[in-house]
Amino acid sequence: MDSLFLLASFESALAQAMRYMSLLAYAVAFILIIGAGWAWRSGRPDEAKATLLGAVVIALAAVIASALFSAGGLPTVNIGR
Repeated sequence: MDSLFLLASFESALAQAMRYMSLLAYAVAFILIIGAGWAWRSGRPDEAKATLLGAVVIALAAVIASALFSAGGLPTVNIGR
């Protein structure tokens, strides 16, 4: 019975860590979007498009990873509230 409690607490700790990592990824994506706007304004549209695409991928990294794990039949951790 004690091992079930440890497993549950580990899963909740992992979910909390994933939430914080997702928040950090959102902050990085926000900074990249600002950088893409700056590159577009400076006359570098190719760099702006690549930076914007990178920001979208980083912002959706948790959703993409969860979808891949679910498609593969692997257990996932719910990071939503």
